[in-house]
Amino acid sequence: VHDGDLESVDQANIAKFVNRQGASIEFHRVPESFPREFARHTTWDLSVLFRLAIAEILPTSMERVLYLDSDTLVRRSVDELFEIDLGDSGLGAVPETHPAIERLGLPKESAYLNSGVLAIDLATWRRNRTGEQMLRQVMEQPERWLFPDQDLLAIQFADAWRPRAPELNVTHRFCAGPTSLPLPTEDPHIVHFTGQGLKPWQTHRPHPFAGEFWSIAGFVRQAGFSLPDRPVKKRRWYQRGPVAIYRNHRKGVRERRRATALAERHARRAMFQTRDREMVAQFVPELVVRRGPFAGLRYPQAYSHGSTLAPKLLGTYEAELL
Repeated sequence: VHDGDLESVDQANIAKFVNRQGASIEFHRVPESFPREFARHTTWDLSVLFRLAIAEILPTSMERVLYLDSDTLVRRSVDELFEIDLGDSGLGAVPETHPAIERLGLPKESAYLNSGVLAIDLATWRRNRTGEQMLRQVMEQPERWLFPDQDLLAIQFADAWRPRAPELNVTHRFCAGPTSLPLPTEDPHIVHFTGQGLKPWQTHRPHPFAGEFWSIAGFVRQAGFSLPDRPVKKRRWYQRGPVAIYRNHRKGVRERRRATALAERHARRAMFQTRDREMVAQFVPELVVRRGPFAGLRYPQAYSHGSTLAPKLLGTYEAELL
């Protein structure tokens, strides 16, 4: 779905690539009747609303569609999204916790959804005139919508939509570092590279599926499409030239000093352990405590956890108790 900004030569190249993979593709242009004045009231691109009017944009011969944002990575079959019962709402999506519920004035127990992966029953939307209703709301209060598509869907359906499993839309909330949520599964259906500045083509920061993305990107690049290179971490001024050489030298000196100190500690510990074993073998080979409150008790073996054995057998270990 496009608004006339996809040149015919690009369409031809994309179609050729898709056909080689054994699939087919159709291009549908947004009609002139679409309310484009929305773009004058917000910083959002007009295309964010196309999914709301998808039932009017696509031909009536299509009864169901799976909408995917362009920053998604489909890793295996998603047939189940086409087979589920979408109920009276005609919408299936993955819920997510979001502060927009309070901002939109919805009940606290209401569910918010991520609009990057949507299963839509087009026949139901056409019958209920769903798209028309949402676009009308957009134009009545264009400044109200912080996230126009998701906000509208949350208000329009108000928990009437069908929630789907999180592995069908794994967003940056599961992959954003030490504070992220645990992955719902190690083998998700769809990875969604959400979050500005967190996408693999925007940052060098680690993402558990970045390598998989760049592997596919390389395949697409080989087909003749122009793609950016993978971002790398920039070297700052103190990581280059003479300054970096001196810093690395000092770092090496510190590491050698730490290694020497650690080796000396291990050597001293080994020496004390050897002397402890010699003392035990010379004075208490039978492993029976000589004096103190535990005199007469026998150790089952010549071992003492966390401290030396000789003072325990000689009876001096508990001297402070007497």
